[in-house]
Amino acid sequence: MKEKFEMKEAAFNTHNITQLADNILAVDPEFNKQAFLNSILPHLHSLELKERSNLIEETLITTLPDQYERAVSILLDALPLEIADQEVTGYEGFILMPQTGFVAKCGMNHFELSMEVLYEMTKRFTAEFHIRYFIEAHYEKTMAQLKVWSSDTNVHVRRLVSEGTRPRLPWAFVLKEFVSNPQPVIKLLELLKDDPELYVRRSVANNLNDISKDHPQIVTQTLKAWQNGSKEMAWLTKHALRTLLKKGDPEALALLGFKKSEKLEVSLKLDQSTIILGESLLLEVNITSNETEVLPMMIDYVVHYQKANGTLSPKVFKLSSKTMQAGANITLNKKQKIADFSTRKHYAGEHKVSLLINGQPYEEQSFTLLISDR
Repeated sequence: MKEKFEMKEAAFNTHNITQLADNILAVDPEFNKQAFLNSILPHLHSLELKERSNLIEETLITTLPDQYERAVSILLDALPLEIADQEVTGYEGFILMPQTGFVAKCGMNHFELSMEVLYEMTKRFTAEFHIRYFIEAHYEKTMAQLKVWSSDTNVHVRRLVSEGTRPRLPWAFVLKEFVSNPQPVIKLLELLKDDPELYVRRSVANNLNDISKDHPQIVTQTLKAWQNGSKEMAWLTKHALRTLLKKGDPEALALLGFKKSEKLEVSLKLDQSTIILGESLLLEVNITSNETEVLPMMIDYVVHYQKANGTLSPKVFKLSSKTMQAGANITLNKKQKIADFSTRKHYAGEHKVSLLINGQPYEEQSFTLLISDR
């Protein structure tokens, strides 16, 4: 809760909202600064981050001129300096979010002008949350514009092309068309996959990771075709496959050189067969390779948690990445705490722990979880 409070306070607070009002007043003497602040500041404390952004957006609509061209001209003139060619960190730029929201809400019938405004705003923050509204309303024109922006000299504009088309962008609505058919997105990502900036390549990887949740084979096939031997592409590939790797997807693992082996001797031991909620379970894994050559290994373990309805729900955890020499033997230990937290509630009964090596299931052991009064 403290982290969420600090986030919304850093993003939208009295200081930066007042600064926005001052910037607008400086270019539009008719702007009613006090009405703007009175509509926002008394309500700020009780609102969450997106609610704060929405309130500022709605207040801009009621306090800026009704004529869209005049309103966005004021917002453009009031913009701060462009940010440097580097990753956006912190929450200082979030005051631009309600402004890009204003463009999406009021500028849908002014496509060319709205693209110009979002172009300038994304050089100071990002328009990734609101370019999506134009993708839905003006698909062909927006996709053509994004293709042009993919070669822009500004790193933040190029990143917008990838980040704004993510099918499942956090904090944004799902682009169902791209969930169903990601090929138009992949065509844009192809233009960005070798971008000189890691900031952009990370966004490409995040977009592919989104797509992999619905179309794993399309992503693995795409990445296979993109391989060029560079360390940059190797990084992008691994980052894009992170969800598939956690699931033990064979094609994703093979793409990174992790192959199945029939020549491993594997054992998994648990230090207790019964534990009480809040205690830790110690896992001991022993692996012997009978291969005749070096074997890269990604070693994961899966805790199969008891659900309220009596079924088991698997959760994959990373254990280790190793390169085993022929005939080598290794022992790995891991302590796993079994305790309630915000995203998981535990239920009494039989649980299981299993081992995955390069996506291939191995040894499985059970333990019983006891729960005293919470």
